[in-house]
Amino acid sequence: MMTTKPVAPQQQQQLPLAESINRLLAELCVSNDCIPWDAPRRFTGYAGRLRLLVDHLHRLPAEVSESPSVLTALKGIGGDLAKAAETVSVYRERSKIYVLVNCRSLCSALQDRTVGIGGWLALLETGLSGHADLRKKVADLSREMKQAQFKVLSLSLSLSTNCL
Repeated sequence: MMTTKPVAPQQQQQLPLAESINRLLAELCVSNDCIPWDAPRRFTGYAGRLRLLVDHLHRLPAEVSESPSVLTALKGIGGDLAKAAETVSVYRERSKIYVLVNCRSLCSALQDRTVGIGGWLALLETGLSGHADLRKKVADLSREMKQAQFKVLSLSLSLSTNCL
């Protein structure tokens, strides 16, 4: 009779979390060709880089990838990614007029999610001691995301405001 090793509570927590993050990143990293707006294109660029980091993270030993700081950071990243995916879907699925009218709030939402993910990446970095290369990549992306600025340019006083 074969016995299976029970899955540790943290590992049980990480599996659906990792799947959820990977699904969100895959959704966000769909071709940027269908997005004529700069803010979501820039955000999906960050998401593509984040996707590579998450892939590398899953290859690390369990004692690193399942540490409390890494799990907390992944939970935070997952929450912000879910909110960002909703915002990016508005850019993809709604009319250009809707996006133009709501571009300030949409850009602001992406700005907030980007800065939030940058903060979670800073926490993730603390849990990656002993993995200098990955830690540097996480730190670089964290810094860039915390400093990202999605600007709304007013082209005139009418409704021709654009998220460029």
